[in-house]
Amino acid sequence: MLGRIREVAGGINSHELPFDQEVEVDEAYLGGKESNKHFDKKLNLGRGPVGKQAVVGARSRDGRVKVQGVARTDRTELCGFITQHVIPGSSVYTDENAAYAGLKSQYEHDHVKHSIGEYVRGKVHTNGIESFWALLKRGYYGVFHHFTWKHLQRYLDEFEVRWNMAGMAGQESVYERADCFENLQLSFFIWEVVAGTVKIDFDAREAKPGSKGLRNHGTKFRISPDDICRIYAKKERLC
Repeated sequence: MLGRIREVAGGINSHELPFDQEVEVDEAYLGGKESNKHFDKKLNLGRGPVGKQAVVGARSRDGRVKVQGVARTDRTELCGFITQHVIPGSSVYTDENAAYAGLKSQYEHDHVKHSIGEYVRGKVHTNGIESFWALLKRGYYGVFHHFTWKHLQRYLDEFEVRWNMAGMAGQESVYERADCFENLQLSFFIWEVVAGTVKIDFDAREAKPGSKGLRNHGTKFRISPDDICRIYAKKERLC
């Protein structure tokens, strides 16, 4: 079921408009370190990206992101990704990776040199897309622990749509007041659950990578501001 939900996320992402104006592009690698693997799992081919899956991403300065797994981080793969998702004539900012060298024929391309400690030069930087990499890797290491490479794009679609929709919600949400509630009245709460006023959300996730079971990662309750007053004995307005 979770795989089908991620397919829906991919469908939402496919309707996103191409990026224009100012766009940051960068690549990242997902996977464990060779030094941490069991002996029979090591490839013995060196360090760095060995045994990891490459991912390329773009982030427009309006906050939207687009990510995709790639077989290689060469000019064909990276420039092909940019051509597909960024409108020609836009400003594209990258690091000094030589694979981006051919972009100037279609884009206003500039780059920062991470190798000499340059991370920002005016408007030229990749800090935005690197913030997305930080979120993706926290999810990879801290929540899922492992992505099946066969279904990598589904996981990327999930993080992409979560990022894009969170940004949209942040622009539209306005909080008018804050209230503090104390002394939950359990009998009233149960009554509202039975009546359907209180909605229950189960955050179900895979118990282990590749397993068929699910585990409850947290239960959330939703209730309207008008109804919540009935299940607490004390209410105080904060602002």
